[in-house]
Amino acid sequence: MGDRVLHGDRAARLVLVKDVNKTVQTFLVQNPRITLDEIRYLAGFRQANPDVLATIGAHREWGQHQGIVAALIRNPKTPTSTALKLLDKVAVSELRRLAKSNDVSRAVQAAARKRATA
Repeated sequence: MGDRVLHGDRAARLVLVKDVNKTVQTFLVQNPRITLDEIRYLAGFRQANPDVLATIGAHREWGQHQGIVAALIRNPKTPTSTALKLLDKVAVSELRRLAKSNDVSRAVQAAARKRATA
């Protein structure tokens, strides 16, 4: 199965993101042809594997992309430690939105509020 996930086309990858077997997502992020749009989709996917979300957040390129960072922070499945680290990479205007958002954890909300006022 890993070979198909690592070499599938975009349509196949988008179908596989929703696979109930969460290890499939691990293989998807290892696909060298995966696009930033697909990573952003996976970062915001509410049924994503938390380990995959942490991997996306730690990736050098993906962790710098504002759309991906925002999707990860807003995703309730993203580990809190990962979301808190990513707060350093968002603009003050986004911090203010996160501080008022009910879509993020209380820890992220409080940290965003603190950073926005600092």
